[in-house]
Amino acid sequence: MNDILARQQSRQRLALGVLGATLALVLTITMRTPLKDDVAWLLYVARKWMAGQQLYVDLIEVNPPLIIWLSAVPAVLAQWLGAVPRQVAMPFFATLILASAWWTASLLRGLGRAYADRITVFAMIATLLFLVAGNELGQREHLLIAAALPYLAVVTLSLHGQNPGRMAALAAGVLAALGCMLKPRYGLAFAAVEILAMARGLRPWRMVNLGAAVVAISYVGSVLVFYPAYLERAVPLALALYGATDTTLAHLLSESAVMLMGLAVLAVITVAIMRARLTERWALAVLTLFGIAAAIVCLMDGKDWFYHRLPATIVVVLG
Repeated sequence: MNDILARQQSRQRLALGVLGATLALVLTITMRTPLKDDVAWLLYVARKWMAGQQLYVDLIEVNPPLIIWLSAVPAVLAQWLGAVPRQVAMPFFATLILASAWWTASLLRGLGRAYADRITVFAMIATLLFLVAGNELGQREHLLIAAALPYLAVVTLSLHGQNPGRMAALAAGVLAALGCMLKPRYGLAFAAVEILAMARGLRPWRMVNLGAAVVAISYVGSVLVFYPAYLERAVPLALALYGATDTTLAHLLSESAVMLMGLAVLAVITVAIMRARLTERWALAVLTLFGIAAAIVCLMDGKDWFYHRLPATIVVVLG
């Protein structure tokens, strides 16, 4: 027993050490180099909005307001602390990633012995979230996949016949909806997972879905009521300009080759494990479906930007 405990503690120290080194590297890079244009711009817009300018009237922006609201938190904290916004924003986003990884690891303990070591599982998930994203920390796609992980864990538990708890499922649904609202097109990836869940007999009105539905409806209603200029100005502008940066499908497929090959390998592994009825089969099935749908969204976007591939890539690596 003492030997088992010693090995577990050694494994935990190693996993936490790798996570600490990865986090330190990513934060050093993101805080000592110019911020990515999207993150920097959204922090700027958030500061101007907090100073009294109106979104979509005084400030030209094509994204729905949720990412501005989120970016306002580190912007305000930086103002209070008298710090440069990125010195607060990057640790803030990193904290959100760590919290999601810890919650996901806590949920996965219900899958059995392989996931019982919460500290090691947490460290592995968090390390991969930081390592794959690198200096893209804080991009909407990065925050989206982090917000999706507890939801994916809840669905996996349900498929294995485990009860994650009503409040845990509700909260995971709320977080997943917030993540999806950052990039609404990724609703396709969540829908793919729900199709699997319903095909396996899970009810569509589960707590996780009720939480997501309440948040989505409330958010859309808030935008319609408080930001009518978004539909009047931002949406037409986005439709007119967004396609200007599209690349050809052939080029996009070439640039996404590693991600797509990883998805293909993950799909083959998933099919093999499903046939063998191994313990991990539903966890892999959920990840694979989400990853395939996320890759389709990425290809539909038509942009040769690495951070657009983050949701599918991170799912591949986790799988």
